[in-house]
Amino acid sequence: MDRITFDTTYSRVSDIELDAYAHRIKDVTTHLQAIRQRAKLPDWYEFITVPDMPLSEDFTAAYEHVQTLDPALIILIGIGGSSLGFQAVYQSLPRANACPIVVVDTIDAAYFNTVYRYAEQLLQDKYSVVIVVVSKSGTTTEVAANFQVLYNLLVQYKNEKASEYVIAITDDSSVLCRVARACNFKLIALPAHVPGRYSVFTAAGLFPLALAGVDYTQLVAGARDVSSHITHNREDNIALYSALLMYAHYHKGTFVQDTFFFGTSYAALGGWYRQLVAESLAKQDAHKRPVGILPTISLGTNDLHSVVQRYLAGPVDSIFFTFVQSQALVASHTITPLPESQVLVENLAGATMNEVLAAIKQGVYQAFVESARPFVVLTLPAIDAYWLGQFLQYKMVEVVYASALLEVNPFNQPHVELYKKYTRALLAQNATTP
Repeated sequence: MDRITFDTTYSRVSDIELDAYAHRIKDVTTHLQAIRQRAKLPDWYEFITVPDMPLSEDFTAAYEHVQTLDPALIILIGIGGSSLGFQAVYQSLPRANACPIVVVDTIDAAYFNTVYRYAEQLLQDKYSVVIVVVSKSGTTTEVAANFQVLYNLLVQYKNEKASEYVIAITDDSSVLCRVARACNFKLIALPAHVPGRYSVFTAAGLFPLALAGVDYTQLVAGARDVSSHITHNREDNIALYSALLMYAHYHKGTFVQDTFFFGTSYAALGGWYRQLVAESLAKQDAHKRPVGILPTISLGTNDLHSVVQRYLAGPVDSIFFTFVQSQALVASHTITPLPESQVLVENLAGATMNEVLAAIKQGVYQAFVESARPFVVLTLPAIDAYWLGQFLQYKMVEVVYASALLEVNPFNQPHVELYKKYTRALLAQNATTP
């Protein structure tokens, strides 16, 4: 049977080292199993059960409502976990023949103005524009600012019907939920005990993916299969195995851990994982010591010509690498000879682009081996909705294991709240200044 494979040949960590840490995360496996089997009350580990949850009636009603509007553009407003999960899947998979979706996930006037002008032109031409706003708390400054401007644009052209073109996805006790009810937006509630960066399989991720034409049922099926095979045996539990390797290298002083994807379309997938690791694992541990892995992302083959010089020539064991690749590739062009028998690079003519990529990947692995760089290789049978669902769920479980080894809470982000506090104070000061 096809499965994700995890080659640890060159991890430079012994089984003895792994065994020394394994006992510290046995309770995590037991807890995850109990939560999924409903043997314990829901808590922050409830993300493991999300793939088992049926879609709500509000989800279905909102989806059908958007179809009746026949939008020419959908604008997804969110930030962090409220948008990264969607982008990770949307950009990794082939585009379906569905309505285009643009994501507004930062305060950037130049980009925002481009989206605003595009939406305004569509509205002027009598096309429909739908806004999907996602925020668990509803109080994120960037989300509120972007939404208020764009919603007022809808009001300008749709008048009292503007609310029909807004879908709000939020916690059912949030400020956004209150506003949505007051303004009569379509509303989809998020599970209370699922933090934003673990929410890709909730409506935060699945609703915009459904609008984009992604087969989210296969995505969820892949995640469900990971959840149902969580065991104490690391050979059968890649998430556990990977977390042990992450911690073993961290314990040796390897604080930077790079995930190297072969394919530029996986940039957003890397961004999703970077947030997951950084926000979940960097904080004070149970002994009040600052800890944390610094996750970096590389994209092949582009970054072979930017950072690989540092990777291969820098200090040994300063970075631990995970290469991510797919066994099945999309069809590629065959390289034809140049006219007049001219040659740029020997042995290219007649090869396919995929064959060239395979040679490059093997060349990279051999170079890392020769340079004594620690790495593992994660191979997905294919990049489709099912295997991507497996990858996303496996990575979330991996991070929860790693958090137990680092003795931190993987579900909060106290220092993110620090900048928010100062931002709100400055906005309040500006509002009262004549």
